[in-house]
Amino acid sequence: MCSYRNVMLVDDDEDDRFVFKNTINEVYPNAIFNEFENADEFISFLEFENAMLPELLFLDINMPVKNGFQVLKTLKRDERFRNINVVMFSTSSLKDDMEIARKLGADGYAVKPCTFEGLQNVLNVAFKSFLFSEKPPKNIIILHD
Repeated sequence: MCSYRNVMLVDDDEDDRFVFKNTINEVYPNAIFNEFENADEFISFLEFENAMLPELLFLDINMPVKNGFQVLKTLKRDERFRNINVVMFSTSSLKDDMEIARKLGADGYAVKPCTFEGLQNVLNVAFKSFLFSEKPPKNIIILHD
């Protein structure tokens, strides 16, 4: 089902990264998955000359030093990175956060699910919307379990 799609997660929560990694490996075992525990680590990775850019990025909002909105703004302002599909991935279900994400250019917004099935559903919708579709959506997609 998955033909080696490059997916990345930036999240400071070690448990969330662990669950996400295990879920993506089970649901999309052929996906290339990389995780980063903070924004600076991720941005440094992107700056490598031959870095393989993600086709789909899940980006936590509430992180120390640089939050996800700051990273999103950086990505969308840089010609090299503006075409990366970015899904904001947060515990926040505030409409204001979703609106900020939309205004900054996020492609999707997912409230972190509490169950494996919920995360599996978020991944399925994101993969179908952004990786398996010939015509990605023009408006922000709100993903939930």
